[in-house]
Parts: sequence; structure tokens; C-alpha cells
Amino acid sequence: MEKPSLAMPGNKILFVDDETDVLKSIERELSPLKLELFLAPSAVKGLDILEGEKIDIVASDLHMPEPPPFRASPGRTTPFARTSSPS
Repeated sequence: MEKPSLAMPGNKILFVDDETDVLKSIERELSPLKLELFLAPSAVKGLDILEGEKIDIVASDLHMPEPPPFRASPGRTTPFARTSSPS
């Protein structure tokens, strides 16, 4: 019996985290899904990506040193999820 495909091509997801190891792990774990991943090491870089791409969802670290400016931007309709990892 054939295994179902988990590929989700065409979905654009932006991950914002100031820890590069976390971003590398996200890329490694999600790359088999054929998502279009965008990885930003800061809120400012995340905003730059959002301004240039049509992103389907944003996942941002809850404990970043700077607040994600795109979360509160008026007129934004991109779903936003806050993430956190154990210290």
C-alpha cells in the first residue's frame, strides 16, 4: 500500500526566530513537505519578507528581543502564530 504524501507545495510559511539553530531545525524537519519556507532571524527581516511575498502563515518566536512589527500592522490578514521552545 502506498503511503499518503505529506507534500504541500505552494504553501508559503514564514518562520521568525532569533535562534539560528531553531530555524535550521525547522528547515530540516519541514523540507520533506515541499513547503515554500521563509526563515527570518529577526522581526525586521520577517517584515521585509512579508512586504515582498504573499505569505500564507507566519510563525514567530514568543520570546524574541524585539516585538514582531508585522503582528500589529493594520490591514494585514496573514494568520499569525506565536511559538516558543523550552529554555
